[in-house]
Amino acid sequence: MGVLDAEEDDALWSIILKLVLAAALTIFAPYMAYLGITGFLNAWASNSWPQAQATITRYYTTVSNGRGGTKHTPQVEYQFTVNGQSYTGNNLTYGGAPPSMFKADIDAEYGSKYAPGTKHPVYYDPAAPKESVIERGFGWGVFLMLIVGPLLVVAGPVGLWKQYQSLQNNLAKGRSQKKSSKSKSKSPTRTSRRRRRESEDEE
Repeated sequence: MGVLDAEEDDALWSIILKLVLAAALTIFAPYMAYLGITGFLNAWASNSWPQAQATITRYYTTVSNGRGGTKHTPQVEYQFTVNGQSYTGNNLTYGGAPPSMFKADIDAEYGSKYAPGTKHPVYYDPAAPKESVIERGFGWGVFLMLIVGPLLVVAGPVGLWKQYQSLQNNLAKGRSQKKSSKSKSKSPTRTSRRRRRESEDEE
């Protein structure tokens, strides 16, 4: 029974952990969907935004590690002026530039082009100039977020419901097993009493 109880506890905690993760996903998914939708709308609108001249103040790459290996992504920071007001930005393209496993390839394509001190057109939202981008249009990440965000909105509640059902079933199974074990422990006592009475009657 001790081994079985330990296994049941492990299964219960596994379900609880999955339930917590599903709840977190349910809460976080709408934000992911929001980022995907706003990114798509801004990328679309940037094609008609007015232009200013930006000066690159910093170029660097960020590193991410995943199943596909180490990926390097180019990043920039820049300054520009609109109607005498100075603004800063760090948006190379909506959705981000495609990452590469080789930093040398990223630096060769973006490093010299966006070296500090170089000047480039920048496109800004006339209603909110702090919203700006160097390369207009859709980066690969825009479409990824646009697809993944709504999928997570659906997957989160579905996963939460399934794990809740699993938790309920697991608890019901545990209660049923406890009742069964109690009834089994009582049955030998009743049988022994019955046999004792029968022996006494025979005497």
